[in-house]
Amino acid sequence: MLKEKLNKILGTTDNALLKGVARELLNKVRSEGEEEVKLYIQDVLMYGCSSGIVTSLIYCTDTKKFFTKYMDEILEILNESIQEGSGLSELDTNRMAWFGYEWAISEINFMLED
Repeated sequence: MLKEKLNKILGTTDNALLKGVARELLNKVRSEGEEEVKLYIQDVLMYGCSSGIVTSLIYCTDTKKFFTKYMDEILEILNESIQEGSGLSELDTNRMAWFGYEWAISEINFMLED
């Protein structure tokens, strides 16, 4: 069920960030199983990337790579977030990558509920 929903997201979105995170989640489903991935999504939503739960975004080199790859999408959602009164005050590649990843997880979680 989760695998099918993630594949549907891949087929219907044009957002490269959402596609990238959905692909990562699909890989996790294959290696860890659907229930583990559901728990992972909830942990990211509850504790955020700064907790270390997203092992692909722990090291600065990884967050810089992630931010650079999805910079356009992250800056677009950051701009929307700032316009909505977001409390982001310090910006660096770590925070920007985490912000983008957490946004994508939140969006995917919302799409999975449909």
